[in-house]
Amino acid sequence: MAKLDHQPFEEWLLSEDTLAPEDLHLLQEHLYSCEDCRRLAGALGEVDRELRTAPVLHPAPGFVSRWRTRLVAERLEQQRRQTLWSMVFSIGGAMALMASMGVLLYPLIRSPMPFLLAMAYQLTSTFVFAGAIGGAFVTVMRTIFKIISPTQWAAILVALTSLGAVWVVAMHRLSSRRRVIQ
Repeated sequence: MAKLDHQPFEEWLLSEDTLAPEDLHLLQEHLYSCEDCRRLAGALGEVDRELRTAPVLHPAPGFVSRWRTRLVAERLEQQRRQTLWSMVFSIGGAMALMASMGVLLYPLIRSPMPFLLAMAYQLTSTFVFAGAIGGAFVTVMRTIFKIISPTQWAAILVALTSLGAVWVVAMHRLSSRRRVIQ
């Protein structure tokens, strides 16, 4: 008999569903004439008997405490490894940064005068820019205070205070530790 002829019978043998009476009759006839399927049915029956008669194994006493201890130890080891790798990468990055800074600062060590002049220029430019920004800020704030009425300012203040309170509560809930039910 060809392999494809065995397929429905093998599926029926492996299925846990109840067969229709006519399918059950076909399966019985096939098992009578096919040695391979008869061996498969016998092996499945034997496996089923072994599974049903096998004793239920229980963990050794103290299993939960040993498991928790091992879990804590594994987590500590993982944290130690992560900390070690973080330090290795941080120190390596700092060393690479210091090396590149050394290469960039080498001309400064030889002749610091151009650097000092450039610093003085940048400092002066920064103060002039900050003064211009400050003047523009004062002008904008005066204009805003003239446009917005005191009641609108109060409403804005209440809204910002409410948003701040909601943010604080949300951050507190998100950052608080959760209790684990054991």
